[in-house]
Amino acid sequence: MNAFKDKQWAKRYDTMGDTAETAFLLVHPYAHRFGLNRPDFDVRGMIDAMRYAPDFMVPDCMYEVMGVASRGDSTLKFKFDKADALSTWQCIGPVRLWIYDSSRKRHWDADLRDWMKACHKYADVARFPDNKKPYFALHIDNFPVEPQRHDV
Repeated sequence: MNAFKDKQWAKRYDTMGDTAETAFLLVHPYAHRFGLNRPDFDVRGMIDAMRYAPDFMVPDCMYEVMGVASRGDSTLKFKFDKADALSTWQCIGPVRLWIYDSSRKRHWDADLRDWMKACHKYADVARFPDNKKPYFALHIDNFPVEPQRHDV
């Protein structure tokens, strides 16, 4: 079986985020869908703040939900443009990143500012091979908080 990262873009896009978002909703069943979820229109022309709106809203903050593969390179790939857009949302209200590791059934939950500090201190800057866009490559060992077991 191919690793998620090795699949063609169309196949990755079909399920992108589903595993992490399903796990998030088990922890936060009251969360309200906020950001885009594979809309039927092309998002490439949208401004980044709209394109990368946080995935969910709860009473006290907004959440961006992402996955990381501890079986793979154990690295979170956090796009620069997404980080900038979420920082814009941080001006409206608190934004948190909820990162899920499906192979070890655990998650990390911290304020966007803590993730950005970790990225600036520890992450390598890399570029996606297909579009050359930059991203922070932050290894699991340098995440800003300890993981929580995902027992639900």
